[in-house]
Parts: sequence; C-alpha cells; structure tokens
Amino acid sequence: MANFTITKVLDGDDVWGRKRIEHVVLQPAVSDYPTGGYLLQGISGSTESTGNVGLGKVSYAWPCGGQGGYVPVWAPSSSRVQVFRQNGTTGPLIEVPASTDLSAYAFNLLVLGTS
Repeated sequence: MANFTITKVLDGDDVWGRKRIEHVVLQPAVSDYPTGGYLLQGISGSTESTGNVGLGKVSYAWPCGGQGGYVPVWAPSSSRVQVFRQNGTTGPLIEVPASTDLSAYAFNLLVLGTS
C-alpha cells in the first residue's frame, strides 16, 4: 500500500456553486508509486493515510503542473492520480512503473467534490 500523504494548503478551500474545492499537496513516500496511481478518497470510510482530501465525495482533481518531467493526470474512472513521464526523447507519455521513487516531488492538486 502506498504511504503518500495529502496536505491541505492553508486557505486553499473554496465553494463553486454547490461544490467545494480544496487545494492539496500530494507528497509521495519513497518508492511507493502503486500500479494505477495514488487513490484519492472522500471522508466516507477513509482516513488521512489513505488519501482523504477532506471532502465527502471526490468528483474531479486537476493537477497544477508537473515536476521534474513528471506529469500527474487525474483518472476519474478509478479516482486516482496517475503519474506519467516521457518515453524516450520523442515518444508518448507512459505511466511510471510501480514502486517508482517520487519522494523528491510534491504534486499540487485542486480537488472538487461535495461535503
């Protein structure tokens, strides 16, 4: 199981219509990248250690830029943040392999959901 942490950014919350938004930072642990990406969960039945972003239900997550050539991408069908990198010098982006060490990077996310 991945041991990544989610930290809310101070004053990073807002309300958009009937939805809430949270600005969070996903900080990977050493060599913890799970196949399929990091799971983001709402409050229902989860804890901070499993990726709780402080919302009842996560609807969307928008990564705010990449880091060091890595590109975080939200996969709504699995509620995961996948991390991609360049395949060679001109190839397509590919998902990083399981157990990749991304601990030197922090990924900013805007997470939209309900209370």
